Amino acid sequence: MTAELTAAQLRRARWHSLALSGESITTTPAVVDRLGALQGQDLPGVLISLAIRAKGTTVHDARRHFDDGTLVRGWPMRGTLHVLRAEDLLPMAAVTRKRVLGGMAGQARRLDISQSTISRVIDAVTDVLSVSEPVGRAELREIVVRAHGGEPAREVVSHLIYQLCTRGLICHGPFRGEQHLIVHTESWLGAHPASARVSNPDLDDFLAQMLKHYVTGHGPVSEADAARWFGLPLTTIREARLSLGEQLVTVLTPSGAQWMSTTAETERILSSLSRRPRVRLLPGFDEFMLGYADRSFAVPAHARDEIVPAKNGMFRSTVCSGASVVGTWSKGKLGEQLHVQPFAELSAHTKQGIHTAAQEIGRVTGKQVSVRLPH
Repeated sequence: MTAELTAAQLRRARWHSLALSGESITTTPAVVDRLGALQGQDLPGVLISLAIRAKGTTVHDARRHFDDGTLVRGWPMRGTLHVLRAEDLLPMAAVTRKRVLGGMAGQARRLDISQSTISRVIDAVTDVLSVSEPVGRAELREIVVRAHGGEPAREVVSHLIYQLCTRGLICHGPFRGEQHLIVHTESWLGAHPASARVSNPDLDDFLAQMLKHYVTGHGPVSEADAARWFGLPLTTIREARLSLGEQLVTVLTPSGAQWMSTTAETERILSSLSRRPRVRLLPGFDEFMLGYADRSFAVPAHARDEIVPAKNGMFRSTVCSGASVVGTWSKGKLGEQLHVQPFAELSAHTKQGIHTAAQEIGRVTGKQVSVRLPH
């Protein structure tokens, strides 16, 4: 019998799948295993997203797994930064590269960057980085400028770096202080053999397994959600889903038929939907907002513009109660006070939950924080 979920149950099922109930995962690599990848544009935010999902862990613990080569931050999908297992970066880039590079061709023409220039810079930069220590962003730009020659415009340099990124040739590996350093991907993986255990996977099978991770860590999801998340055509997603067979199950939702994984964890999630999820303060680029094609499942219609107020792709941090977004939050000038901007009057239960959630942010970041609620 196919499960049929209400709108509230859909929200709660996604919340639990995203490991936001904080009950069973104990390491940040296990969080990535569960979700497949996490949006990583905002570095402080994704470190918090990792830490709050793994019981008892901190941002420092998350950073350690980048330093030891277990995790990387790269551009495997949609040309956007994500955190994923190190060994998954190159095959994921191979799956998505053609589509991403095709979308970049127009900008290369506009900037008058020839394919021969791109190839020359790629060869020169990878030669340097493959034998160098990890570098910072400014150092990388200097290497690209030297490889290009002359005085290229800043936009040209950025585009050439993007060409390296989307091919999976470079990624963010270890930290130097607060800076996330850039490495030559294959050299970094080679220095950490455990991260390179899958050298030449079958890409169709690899995509199917990554789809399974995505569904397990985000479900219920639609095929449109999956196509947007991977940045791939619907036909490619449908083929990958077909190859998974009975490893995925269909559930019915107010938004139509959606997928979940056929696991004991899914059974546990579906049996716990009557339990109200805790209040949490989520970073702006958390997968709860970025993991789906449509955020209306969790954000009230009158407040959707509050999440991305300038409509420029910059997401505000969210206050979530009962797996619904009830407001946004931001840091004060010193970063020690969290300012909450609710969409409507908050209940006493939610207010108390916000203070508890702020304590959690303080624990994972190692900072003393307080909450400022509107009077």
